[in-house]
Amino acid sequence: MHKMAILFLAVGLTSCVLAQDYVNLTRTVAKNTFAKYAGAQQLQTTTEETDSTITFLVRDPRVEKLDIILHFDGRGKCDIEERHLSCNVCYDEFINNTLNNRKYKWKRINSNTFFARAFSQLIMTVRLHGPLSYLVRRSKLRAAEYRQIIRSARN
Repeated sequence: MHKMAILFLAVGLTSCVLAQDYVNLTRTVAKNTFAKYAGAQQLQTTTEETDSTITFLVRDPRVEKLDIILHFDGRGKCDIEERHLSCNVCYDEFINNTLNNRKYKWKRINSNTFFARAFSQLIMTVRLHGPLSYLVRRSKLRAAEYRQIIRSARN
């Protein structure tokens, strides 16, 4: 319970833990954003990198485990942000904070998929790689197709 309280505190104190905040960032900006968050919270973390990904692992005994996996496109911009959490309550808090972000005005498309408002063209899929995971990605749909899916979801 104490770990959850600290993780909730960390979630509440910084906006960079919301999903969608890494999408469209460069590798350098993404690393700096995470370092700022982890440093402010004094979290024990590990960073792993490949040519196309950065993985941030929060492995601090004071908080629940959190994995953030960022994929970068050929232009060096983050196009996919995936998160894996280790606690149900924390997962629900992350999802609710993300969906309540007014900037994106998320719309439920089906039980696992949400689309952000048309200008941002982001798609969030929950429970894609396990019960406590979610992924936010840049849409590859044309703008008209994206808007049509959002309009269809309203009906």
